[in-house]
Amino acid sequence: MKKLIRKIWGVGLVVVLLTSLLVAALPVAAGNLTYSEEYGPGTAWTTYQLASGTNIVDMAIANDGTTIYAVDGVTAGVYKSTNAGVTWALITMALTTPLKVAVAPDNPSLVATANATAAYVSQTGGTFMANTNLTGFTAINDSRFHRPSARTTTSPLPA
Repeated sequence: MKKLIRKIWGVGLVVVLLTSLLVAALPVAAGNLTYSEEYGPGTAWTTYQLASGTNIVDMAIANDGTTIYAVDGVTAGVYKSTNAGVTWALITMALTTPLKVAVAPDNPSLVATANATAAYVSQTGGTFMANTNLTGFTAINDSRFHRPSARTTTSPLPA
């Protein structure tokens, strides 16, 4: 008797599962597919170009939202914008072939650049870059500013 009840339940469950697959597979209309344009703060998005033939390899944006530093991998220059990227100025740097750039979170004029073997820092927004004379490393893979903690030591920036 138990075998008969199990067979009936088994067949019943198979019928219910197959029925649910067929009912769920019915096509459903989702309405018409439509597209719309997205607009920015003005009437339409505007594209600004850094300079013709540039290849940006790193970028740093200050907390003020308007000061941006960009490293060009083609000309090995660092560009600066003080109006959120509308216009750009090439900063004369002592560092050849910069690959990384960082800007302090609380001071848009405090900027650092680095390549694989040297790091430079500026307190004047890139007008004057001072070599940090870092030693004892083989490569710089990233650059950023951080708040000192009890475990870090600080030294004054080069003048």
